[in-house]
Amino acid sequence: MQEGLGTGIKKVSSSMCADFSAASLKCIIDANYDKSKCQKEFLEYKECRKKERAAMLATRQQGKAW
Repeated sequence: MQEGLGTGIKKVSSSMCADFSAASLKCIIDANYDKSKCQKEFLEYKECRKKERAAMLATRQQGKAW
């Protein structure tokens, strides 16, 4: 694991969405846990995870390991 965005927040470097995850966590901390202020970051992370999952499934369908 690596530190993300200089915040002390840990991120998993193997995920292509690690930066989006770290940005979401940073936002929620900076916004004093007011989720309504971080909707943009949450949506970006959610979209990234959808793309990551689709890529994983496509790779598996081709008979390759993820």
